[in-house]
Amino acid sequence: KSVPMMTIPMKGEHMYLDVALCAKLMGVPLTKTEVAPMNSLAAMRAFYWLLDRDAKKAVELAKAIYRKYWCEGYDISPIEAVASTGADLGIDPSTLTQATQQKAVKERQRQETGAAIEPGVFGSPFVFVDGMSYWGHDRMHHIEYHLRYGEI
Repeated sequence: KSVPMMTIPMKGEHMYLDVALCAKLMGVPLTKTEVAPMNSLAAMRAFYWLLDRDAKKAVELAKAIYRKYWCEGYDISPIEAVASTGADLGIDPSTLTQATQQKAVKERQRQETGAAIEPGVFGSPFVFVDGMSYWGHDRMHHIEYHLRYGEI
């Protein structure tokens, strides 16, 4: 059974230090949350429900949820946290909460997750370039090299 790396003694501690250093080098804010890993199920369902209605607003919601978790340290696992984030963007929290429980929305989330797993995606960010896969923000320079000079 696979377990999140951040829950493994020593690896998890080192991973956070590595993420903090990368955030500093990239000039992006990072706040450690007490909840790690978080459960992104409610956020994924909210995103896919909204994507079919307003793609631009869905992207805004996704970015706001990322900010809440990574920059502000909030636990975005509960649907209440996702709905509150949506409310900040003008999305009715009750409607959003109810939508995440719809059978069609749950199925869409399962299908999208399966579609990502099928070609080998197992984390984020995950980028394919010319059939090569790159996982992690620390691989961006590999992607740049590949785009400039071809396959590594």
